[in-house]
Amino acid sequence: MDRAAVNEAISKIQYKGILDFPISFLPNGNLATGGIFIIQAKGNKFVQVKGVTL
Repeated sequence: MDRAAVNEAISKIQYKGILDFPISFLPNGNLATGGIFIIQAKGNKFVQVKGVTL
């Protein structure tokens, strides 16, 4: 498998992470969205306190 094939396969990933944030990739392999988030556990849920998208 070459680099182009890996990038093509990665770009098809649509995944929701453990904290319910979407994770996907661009055709070049970079993250489609990114950010830094502060998450707080409240009861049985995770709540975003602050977030900065990149």
